This record gives sequence, structure tokens and C-alpha cells, in this order.
Amino acid sequence: MFRCLEQAAEHAVKYDSRKDGMYTAFMVNRVELSVNDAYKNYSENDSGLLLKALKAEKYSRFQNDPRMQKIMETLKTTAKL
Repeated sequence: MFRCLEQAAEHAVKYDSRKDGMYTAFMVNRVELSVNDAYKNYSENDSGLLLKALKAEKYSRFQNDPRMQKIMETLKTTAKL
């Protein structure tokens, strides 16, 4: 579980800290990427959503585990709640 949450946190932070540029996949490498083009109807970013989920009661028994604390600290660097 912790390994999966670590990977989820890593991907959320990478996604939230992405910059404008070009896609790199062969089929779309001429399409421009803009972080402002993401459409959503909520104010949180992916790091914030994951952090909020990890604070839920179903994860409460893991809150004092050092691995969970490290994951949550990683998310706090880019989280917008």
C-alpha cells in the first residue's frame, strides 16, 4: 500500500509542477501543452486531492507511520487545498 501511495504522490507532484511546452509522444509531438488548459470544477490540484484523501478516517490508523508522514510531506510541497 505504501509503495503505491508513494508512486501516486510522486506522479501527483510531477503533474502539478509541470510547465508549458510540447507533448513528446510521437502521435501528438506537435501539440502544445498548456497548464491553463486543464478543465475542472474544483480548486484543488492533484496533490491536494490526494493529501485530502489520505487525511480521511480510513487512513487514520496509518497517520503515525513514518512512511505515511513522508508521503504527506511530499504532497504538501505542491498541494493546493
